[in-house]
Amino acid sequence: MKKTYLIVLILVSGMLLFGCNSNGSLTISTTTSTLPSVTTDLGIEDEYSDWDEQTSTLVGFNGTEVSSSISNGIQVGGTTVVIVSGGTYVLSGYYLGTIIINSPDEEVRLILNDLTIESSDGSAIICLEASKLIISAPEGTSNAITDSNSYNYTDSELMNVNAAIYCKTDLVINGDGSLNIYGNYEDGLKANDSLYITAVTLWIESLDDGISVNDTLLIQDGVFHLECGGDGIKVSHDDAELGYIVIQDGTFVINAFNDGIQASSYLMIHGGTFNIVTGDGSESTISSDQSSKGLKASLGIEIVDGTFDIDSSDDGLNSDELVSIIGGNFTISSNDEAIHSDSSLSVSGGEITIEKSVEGFEAKYISISGGLIDITSTDDGINGSDPLIEVSHVPSLEDETNSTARLDISGGIIKIKSIDDSIDVNGSIYQSGGIILINGPTNGMQSAIDYDLEWVITGGLMIAVSGYGAETKVPSTNSTQVSLMYNTLSVRSSGTTVSIMDSFGDVLYSFVPDTSYQAITISAPDLEKGSKYTLVLGGTITGELEDGYYKCPEISSGLSLLTMNLGSVVNSFNDTLDSSGPPRR
Repeated sequence: MKKTYLIVLILVSGMLLFGCNSNGSLTISTTTSTLPSVTTDLGIEDEYSDWDEQTSTLVGFNGTEVSSSISNGIQVGGTTVVIVSGGTYVLSGYYLGTIIINSPDEEVRLILNDLTIESSDGSAIICLEASKLIISAPEGTSNAITDSNSYNYTDSELMNVNAAIYCKTDLVINGDGSLNIYGNYEDGLKANDSLYITAVTLWIESLDDGISVNDTLLIQDGVFHLECGGDGIKVSHDDAELGYIVIQDGTFVINAFNDGIQASSYLMIHGGTFNIVTGDGSESTISSDQSSKGLKASLGIEIVDGTFDIDSSDDGLNSDELVSIIGGNFTISSNDEAIHSDSSLSVSGGEITIEKSVEGFEAKYISISGGLIDITSTDDGINGSDPLIEVSHVPSLEDETNSTARLDISGGIIKIKSIDDSIDVNGSIYQSGGIILINGPTNGMQSAIDYDLEWVITGGLMIAVSGYGAETKVPSTNSTQVSLMYNTLSVRSSGTTVSIMDSFGDVLYSFVPDTSYQAITISAPDLEKGSKYTLVLGGTITGELEDGYYKCPEISSGLSLLTMNLGSVVNSFNDTLDSSGPPRR
């Protein structure tokens, strides 16, 4: 009886669950909304099982010589073996030739039992017809499949064949052994329908794509090492209910000239370890028509867990519609945007360290409700922009009115160090929680936070330093949490601590910038309208550094600046007199 996997695609900020029910089918579910479900022809029988010599056909190879325990089901001619009947075939030895599967409506299983195939005239394994092809690499076996560097097919059935292993039907690869694939012509592994991979150790070197699939790809564990002149892993289909990738665990090392992993619809990752280099890494520059992104999916990316080390000459993560990060540990170096979505970007958990980027986050709608985020960028740290509106460096009133970009911060810890604006939203910014710590631009033509419509603070902590100039902006007056901006007379050097002290002489917060600065902006729940506070620069801090700042530390010596009466919700001051010595208490 044929079993199926019912796969429900989830692309929202909720908990994604994988599990097997009583009939062996895989379910992917969440407590939040779902996208259309897709059924694939994969079931419990696709997990690896030992083979039975009594019910299997044993095929041995020695160069161009072929021996078989059963003559029925196999046709041998020249350097080609054709499997015409369903069943299990145990292949071993060294073969100079090609294996073709042509068994309509029957399932064929190939057991690679220390098998090496080298084809001198085309693909090494071709599946033309079968209800399903299963390729198994048993534990302890080592197998290698190599095609030629040129194909000369004239048969119409073979004209589109372009990979060392090419399958026109559903394909399953399983087992705890190893399988090396060398695609000298174009792709390493190609599946025209769905591909399911579990447990196997897979090494692929290919002139073009490493793994290319038309319909869907499901990976459950395994070890993958891909060296590719094109994409590492690619799934492409015109139907939005197909063209998706689901990965549940595994170890991936991908070095691709183009995209590391890309799906034409959705990419969902529930766990695993990923080391991805694209386009020769973030120190390289690519042409405008080249795509060399780390993770890419047209309709959406959702990541629940995993460890990701991405070094990309293009974007680290990219989607036209949605990027949702629920968990995981990310280290990203990018020569463009580290994480980009044309529409929505949501972060609710995980640890994201962006070591290098032009822009850290970029999307029209950005929501941050959790996680630890550390961004280093040469342009904007977080950029909320509408891709349909071209906004110049000096936006017009029409630009500002039409822009609907939005940044919502309700949780998480966000650290930004940028050369241009640390946060730049061509629309509105709303902070109701979380912690924002900014080492902003030193150029006075840029600012720690820039916006077009409004910047409303109702909660959370925000400490920012930057250069001072015409671009410096303060929160909107409809904020409910008190804020202050202070512009010093002279530039303060990197490492000069910023502390805010209340009227009782207690230090509320201290922040140690790692860039020079002249403008200081602080908003915190502790600040009260009508109360007096003093800014203290420098000094010796005694306390515990937590989340990038000190809360309620002790401070000695330093430079006390003007004591301020915060008479409004939004307060702005200019330094008129520096007073050296210990802070006044």
